[in-house]
Amino acid sequence: MDHGSLSDNYGRKIDFRNVILIMTTNAGAEVFTKGTIGFSDIRTKEDEMTEIIQIFSSEFRNRIDAIIRFSNLSHSTLLYIVNKFLVQLKNQLFDQKVNVVFTDYLREYIVKHASNLSMGARPIERFIQNKIHKILSEELLFGRLMHGGEVIINVNENEKIIFNISSKNSLINKKEFDLHSIGLFNL
Repeated sequence: MDHGSLSDNYGRKIDFRNVILIMTTNAGAEVFTKGTIGFSDIRTKEDEMTEIIQIFSSEFRNRIDAIIRFSNLSHSTLLYIVNKFLVQLKNQLFDQKVNVVFTDYLREYIVKHASNLSMGARPIERFIQNKIHKILSEELLFGRLMHGGEVIINVNENEKIIFNISSKNSLINKKEFDLHSIGLFNL
């Protein structure tokens, strides 16, 4: 990249003169999640640069024009991310003739239990996959949602995720269904 070109493994050169390369890393993020000694909670660029210096070689760091530190995700941003993943799930279920309703309590529960300041938004997607998507998949394949229906997903007073399922074929209308209480899944 020194001369405005980049070579691949076969020696082919690619014009790199008008490219802006943006790289991201979580290097230094752990420093900002740890407590400080004393009365101050102020952290400096040197705190995170120490981490970057340890991870990346000086040759690599010398080629970087700027390092920009982003703030942790705010609560409203985390809620936005949760909504994004839940809308994707809702659209998938709509194709299977299942209407799903996610309560605000569930959204707050996911933000509280799935967000991790040092890892960003990735744990939220895994949490939704493991705690909600898997259970709904089981119900779609083998349970009461095989022919469609409606699901209301909420959190009860014991902070357990509950699934109120109404199938199109069921005589039971909107019976509360808590997979944790019957031991099928460990929520």
